[in-house]
Amino acid sequence: MISFSDMPVLTAFQDQLILERILTKLYHIAMGIEGNTETVMEKNEELVGLREAQEAHNQEVESARAVQAKARTAVMQKEKGIKKAEKALEAKVRRNPFMILAPK
Repeated sequence: MISFSDMPVLTAFQDQLILERILTKLYHIAMGIEGNTETVMEKNEELVGLREAQEAHNQEVESARAVQAKARTAVMQKEKGIKKAEKALEAKVRRNPFMILAPK
């Protein structure tokens, strides 16, 4: 049986066990944080590389857009010229409808 004289020893032992459990949990938490910190640092390095690649691709896309815009403008100008020629031809045919049937 436990006597009252043993109570301080048991309380100190119980306190020691509680302290060891808390320190063990803190150790595992610290190890998890350290591992996560390393992972975050690695991911940040990867992210820097990906951002640089994205910037290069963005520049390529912008230059392709500029080329496409120039090509679109040239096509629109050609279409406008063709429409103008068609209207001129239609006006000419309206003035002389027999022009289409005339031999060359």
